[in-house]
Amino acid sequence: MFQRNASVMLLICRKTLQILEANEAAEAYYSITIDDLKKMKITDLSQKKESDLKKEFDQTAVLDESHFTSVHKLADGSLEM
Repeated sequence: MFQRNASVMLLICRKTLQILEANEAAEAYYSITIDDLKKMKITDLSQKKESDLKKEFDQTAVLDESHFTSVHKLADGSLEM
């Protein structure tokens, strides 16, 4: 369900912001291999500051949500939401 889902999905550690897992859609979207994505932090892809991202993660935990959207940088340097 995760790996082959058509939606871009990243599992991210709330404390470290490390990308723990990525699916095939994320690999295609970012043009970065899953193995390389797993070596990155979400801060490597996001245009937001680390402190702002941590606040968003904290807010999703309080609201019992599992996702939020953000503008990300792709491998070619372009920005997408």
